[in-house]
Amino acid sequence: MRALYRAVHLGQRVLRGAAVERQRESDLTELRRLNRIFENALGGFATVDMDGRYRYVNTAYAAVLGAKPEQLLGNVAGAAVYAGDEALYAWVTAEVARTGRGEAELRIVRNDKTLACVRAVFVDGDGERYIFTKDITAEKEAVQARRAVEERLVRHNEMILGSIAEGIFGVDRDGRVTFINESGAALLGWKAAEMIGQEFHPLVHHSHEDGSPYPWTDCPSRLALSHGASPTYTTNNEYFWRKDGTGVAVEYASRPM
Repeated sequence: MRALYRAVHLGQRVLRGAAVERQRESDLTELRRLNRIFENALGGFATVDMDGRYRYVNTAYAAVLGAKPEQLLGNVAGAAVYAGDEALYAWVTAEVARTGRGEAELRIVRNDKTLACVRAVFVDGDGERYIFTKDITAEKEAVQARRAVEERLVRHNEMILGSIAEGIFGVDRDGRVTFINESGAALLGWKAAEMIGQEFHPLVHHSHEDGSPYPWTDCPSRLALSHGASPTYTTNNEYFWRKDGTGVAVEYASRPM
């Protein structure tokens, strides 16, 4: 009877051991599956411990830093943050600690000392923190390049307008000055910057030469705006008023843009 009891007890231990081994194999299989997913993810993924040190880094995450995953393990996650973004990084990590999630666009210093930009999402997990990143360096560089081109075009146009002896100005649909060259402003006794944003008609075209009111509804500039892509309105018997209250006879053309 005792021999039977020992055999049953031993059988139970073997079965429990087999169950534990099967569970361990199942866990390892799941871990390997997750590793394959994270390694082949297009975006960066990393986990850090509660001290902020990397526990896991996928290839995409490391590539943005110009490193291999194994080179980052154990390093402090925030060490690569650009000095100018350290305050932002401190804020986002505090936000994660408070709410469990935080998101920010951060500049980071690569191993070769060049800068990269990432959009990072931080999520608190069970005793660790997850970091998901997207490399937006090319996107930011494209925006900067486009802005540089636009600024060059603005400067180029300003140089052209500034070199023309005749006055040139533009107004929006509300009749407010959006641009005017220095020749046009000087003719009216203003600095160009003083006229930007002001309503052109009440400022310089409010009255006829004889002093009688000149309604905005009759102004060629308003007519051009109200008729869209109509022919150019040209007049050679208009009168503009200078800043000092004196008048000047002008001829001008108005066309919608």
